[in-house]
Amino acid sequence: MDAPFGDQWDHIALDVESRFVVSMVVEKRTPEALEEVVRDFADRTGGVAPKLIMTDENAAYEPVLLKQYGKLEVFKRKEGQLGRPR
Repeated sequence: MDAPFGDQWDHIALDVESRFVVSMVVEKRTPEALEEVVRDFADRTGGVAPKLIMTDENAAYEPVLLKQYGKLEVFKRKEGQLGRPR
């Protein structure tokens, strides 16, 4: 029998400018699956942290990203400005 709807997730890491998919893992939504896609992305990009990381704010992202890249920078929006900070 097929897995119930929503049992598998596409964990995708892509290059923002080109929209090239650098790494993808299809698994259940677990910290281990997220760790796998982040580790694969880092391996393929020489361990250099991407300039921009966007998530859906799932709690599993922060510890996995900190483990891989070691620092967190959150840029605050200035009131009244649209789009991402420079």
